[in-house]
Amino acid sequence: MMKKHLFMMLCMFMMCVQGTFGQARFLTWGGYPKDGNLDKYFKEMHDVGLDGILANSSVENLKKMIPVANKYGIEVHAWREILSNGAIAKKHPEWLDYNRLGQSMMHKKAYVDYYKFLNPIIPGVQKAILKQLEPYAEIEGLASISLDYCRYVDAILPTTLWKKYDIVQDKVYPEWDYGYHPAMIKAFEEAYSYDPRNQADVNGDEQWAQFRFDAVTHLVNQIETMVRNHGKELTASPFPTPKMSRRMVYQDWGKWNLDRAYPMIYNGFYNQGPEWVGQCVADCVKDAHQGTAIYAGLYIASFKKGTKGGTLTQAVHAALNAGAKGFALFTFGSMSNQQKKELKTLIRSIKDEK
Repeated sequence: MMKKHLFMMLCMFMMCVQGTFGQARFLTWGGYPKDGNLDKYFKEMHDVGLDGILANSSVENLKKMIPVANKYGIEVHAWREILSNGAIAKKHPEWLDYNRLGQSMMHKKAYVDYYKFLNPIIPGVQKAILKQLEPYAEIEGLASISLDYCRYVDAILPTTLWKKYDIVQDKVYPEWDYGYHPAMIKAFEEAYSYDPRNQADVNGDEQWAQFRFDAVTHLVNQIETMVRNHGKELTASPFPTPKMSRRMVYQDWGKWNLDRAYPMIYNGFYNQGPEWVGQCVADCVKDAHQGTAIYAGLYIASFKKGTKGGTLTQAVHAALNAGAKGFALFTFGSMSNQQKKELKTLIRSIKDEK
């Protein structure tokens, strides 16, 4: 009798999981097509089963994209870079962040030239970002504002990138430890009456770490208010899990009131297999703000033959089994024809599950 009861419970669980799979949604990061052929662009996405695009483009281009995308059942989200913001940094280089050595990004590159991180504690930074985002929030038919680079410079890179930059980051080193803009130091001293740089173990100073977390979260909360006032959802593309994000980039996204999160669970960057994708999704489901739907962000290059990353199909099923509501691909445009065939078969099999 007990075995029969357990079997019935297992069957009911599998039916619930399959029902959830059938309701999953699938997106890609992307932009405005180079050839301008929007019908061709969105028809191809529709034909493989994609439901949405996180588009990094201008307000004018997004307005052109939305009606065509909607014709093919594709929802459009505005994918925006927040604190790594070259446009604002060009006008206000004094707002660029400092590392623990006192080096400003005005003069010291961090990893790559396009990294132009602003310090979030500065009121002018907050106002400029809100002003920059509001025209996107006003776009009729846009599904959400999706936040990217809403963090500090990488204090710790994924291990597979250490060789590329000829570095070892077994801990947080001063050169890569950002958030030390004079305005941030001043605000912290006013709140806690000491300079965090004078601590024997700066990395172990939980008050200082939390202060940096909270500065970004405060900015996100302001963005959320503005976005919701315009009737839009707020989504984001954070690091793989809230715990990893706090350690690697001082990004406490588990506290953000998001409608959806697309954590960048790029298993190839971490030399991990598809099962790791599921582990990260499970951590996100557990640690994200209540009500945040988790979509696994997947990097197409992670699924090359001969690598440890496994297949896209394996990673997607690991994510869905762990509680993901779907996935976002970086990017559909970079996929081979064979990968697109696999994607089409995969999505069809999932959506057919009732």
